[in-house]
Formats: sequence, C-alpha cells, structure tokens
Amino acid sequence: MAMRRIPINEAAAAALYAEGRSFETVAAILATSPRAVRRFLTESGLMRSRPGARTSALERMKTRYRIDEAGCWIWTALTNNAGYGVISLRGRSVMAHRAMCEAVGRPIPADMEACHRCDRPNCVNPDHIFSGTRLDNMRDAAAKNRIAHGERHHSAKLTEDIVREIRRRSASGQRHCEIARDLGLKGHSVSEVVLRRKWRRVI
Repeated sequence: MAMRRIPINEAAAAALYAEGRSFETVAAILATSPRAVRRFLTESGLMRSRPGARTSALERMKTRYRIDEAGCWIWTALTNNAGYGVISLRGRSVMAHRAMCEAVGRPIPADMEACHRCDRPNCVNPDHIFSGTRLDNMRDAAAKNRIAHGERHHSAKLTEDIVREIRRRSASGQRHCEIARDLGLKGHSVSEVVLRRKWRRVI
C-alpha cells in the first residue's frame, strides 16, 4: 500500500529554502512534515541545485561560533560526546569543523581525517585544521602528549580506529612492544587486541 503524501505549500517551501533555510526549518515554518518537505525539494531538484548553497551553509555557521584570544573559532552549538561540533546540513548530521572547511572552499577529503593544529576539538577555524591519515592524527596527538605514556598508560583509551591500526601494524610484522610504545599503550593491551581477546567485533 502506497504511503499517503502530505500536501505542502510548494511555492512557499521553495521560496523559504531558496533563502537558505534548512528543510527542517521550512517544515517548522509551514507546520508540516520535514519528510514531505525534503521529498518535494529533492524531487524538484532544489535540494541538489540550490544557488548559493555554500554561502548559505557558511552564513548559518557564522552564528554558531565565537572567536577567542587564541584565534580559535569555538563552536557554541551542538557538540558530540568527544567535544566536536555537529551541524545538520542537507538533511544529515556532519562534523562542524569539516563542514566549515568545505564551506570556505577547502574541503577535507572523505578518506582523510580533519586534524586540529590547536588541539581543540570544538574549534572550527579552517586555518587550524589540516588533512591527515589516522596515523598522522595519532602521531600529532602523541607529539602533543595527548596519548598516555609511562605511568599514565592506564588512562589510555582504545577506539576502533586504534584497534585497526594495532592489527595492521602487527600484520606487517611490527612487534607488540613497539606498537605499544608508539601508541602509548600497555603491551598486554596490544596483545589482547591482536589475539582478539578484546574488540573481537572490530574487523
């Protein structure tokens, strides 16, 4: 059975969206379903080809950060559990610092990480962000003493990316003690990951 389409004021929706408003905001203004508005905008081609979409995204983000004395653009809107800014653009949630780089014409490649020179996850200043691999990011963290070493090993936290990096290095022949030293981990933590005693579900 086909889903019933919710009628919307298409002319008003198109005009509001052309002003730079998100489809969620358009739906709220028109007191209708965001899904219906998004369907209309997509089917009409407006969501894919709206003129000035980059400028609109930039203008939206300009109201969501403050500049501190160090030149960091501190995100003042929604953040995730790791402290990174989050924003909804084109109907999906994205990292604010990556979105800002794209908005000013300096996008970070999808297969690369957006690393912070200032070491502040809630900073969205494009001049403080550079592209790098996961290993580049971990090396940068180690250089800034953000990865635990020596007596502070117990505070080191594993992530899925680090688990994959451990297994990749082990498969290439690197010894567990060397991996542990490079990543600021305990030797037995590396062994447990490699032997899949822990993090078994991570491929």
